[in-house]
Amino acid sequence: MKKYCAILILLIILVPGACCGNALTIQPFRSEQVDRLMEEAISGGLIAGGVVLVGTAKGIVFEKPYGRVAADPLSRPITLDTVFDIASLTKVVATAPAILKLAEERRISLVDPVKKWLPEFSQRDDLLIWHLLTHTSGLDDFTLSAANPMPSALAGAAAQKPKGVVGNRFRYADINFILLGEIVSRAGALPLDQFAAANIFAPSDMRDTCFNPGKERAERCAPTAVGEHAVLPGEVQDSLARQLGGVAGHAGVFSTAGDLGRFCMMILNRGEGRGGNGPFAPNH
Repeated sequence: MKKYCAILILLIILVPGACCGNALTIQPFRSEQVDRLMEEAISGGLIAGGVVLVGTAKGIVFEKPYGRVAADPLSRPITLDTVFDIASLTKVVATAPAILKLAEERRISLVDPVKKWLPEFSQRDDLLIWHLLTHTSGLDDFTLSAANPMPSALAGAAAQKPKGVVGNRFRYADINFILLGEIVSRAGALPLDQFAAANIFAPSDMRDTCFNPGKERAERCAPTAVGEHAVLPGEVQDSLARQLGGVAGHAGVFSTAGDLGRFCMMILNRGEGRGGNGPFAPNH
């Protein structure tokens, strides 16, 4: 993996005044320490490169690219607009806020039984949307059918016996967010990628964030590694997400450091982005 892929590093540092009542104190930010850290990681072969972004609720403090998009010394340098496969950050940047947006609009409730939106779970009265969000569903990951990945995900998860009492056991599993992505599609009346683009990415001014980058954006993507030798810019690395067509609740989003910085600032500002806009702003 490290032979082919660049790593996106996003550092968000809270400083006094960034949040109301925040008493956190930190040492003054020193960019030379970041330079040294990245240079050592690249020269040591730990990563090929990356982008470091430091910010607060008020704006960007530091943003700088390092290294190349792959270990090959002839590969192109990373730039501030390099697009990365952000893998499981899809859960944080797309699926979870999409669920919360639907809940804010009272189109769903976090304590809805999963079976309300996924009839495949008709025999599971105990499983709530909240349990999927918090990885306390008692579900474990499993192999999906290559021919019918989403139906097999629904059927396989519904057939599982919960491990312990639902709500009492934390176990991180992609299937939780695969199911949440399907709930977004059904409750939001749009596929997850379209719902997230319209309701999360666009209001947050995340212009380079999407599932399945098109040809033009793919040319700016750091390549993902699939198998021993394949290097595929613009194609999601996660195998389950690839089976699901590149759009899944647990993985599949591509983004830039700048867009992720804007997302984090939106969160720090309680749902409002620059200019008072944002997916959870009062006027949106």
